[in-house]
Amino acid sequence: RRGNGPSVLQHRKEVWATMNKEEKHSHVLPFLSFIVWFLNTAFHVPQGMVLKPGSDPRLVWDGLAKLLWDYIVMNDIVPLDGKSEITFGRVKTNYLRHIYNTCISYPDDDIDLANADVKAAHRFPRIQPDLCGAFGFVITGLYYFIATVMVFGSIISATAWELFCQAIEQ
Repeated sequence: RRGNGPSVLQHRKEVWATMNKEEKHSHVLPFLSFIVWFLNTAFHVPQGMVLKPGSDPRLVWDGLAKLLWDYIVMNDIVPLDGKSEITFGRVKTNYLRHIYNTCISYPDDDIDLANADVKAAHRFPRIQPDLCGAFGFVITGLYYFIATVMVFGSIISATAWELFCQAIEQ
C-alpha cells in the first residue's frame, strides 16, 4: 500500500542499474521480498529516484514520508543528542584560508596541493547490524533490500559522516 515514489516506477532501468551497483559495493543486501514478513526488525521506507543532468542517478531513502498522519517514521525517532556539529559549510572557506596563509608564509616556494573527492561520502559509516532492517526498502515488490551503510535521506547520515569529514579536514 505504501510503495515507492512515482520516480522509481518511471525510471525502472536506472533504479535496477543503481541497485546492482549498490549491491556490488556491498551497500545493500538483497532478499526476496517475502522474507520481510519473517523479520521482526524489518521496515519498509519508500524510495525515490533523483535524476540530474551530468550526474549519476541517485536513489533517495525517504525517511519522512507518512501514509497516514499517525505513522512513525525513522527520521522522527532517530535521536540526534550528542551528535557532532555539522561543519561542512565551513570547509571550503577554511581550505582557501589555509592556502592563502601558506602562500603568504612561503612566497618563493612551490606549494603542492592535494584534494580528496569523496564520492558517496554518506556511505562510509556502517550501520550496526541489528539496525540494518530498520533502513530496509522494497523495490517494485520483488526484492527487499537491507542497507548495510548510511542511506541518502536519513537524518543521521550527515552527522555520522561528520567525524570522517573532520579527520580528512585535519
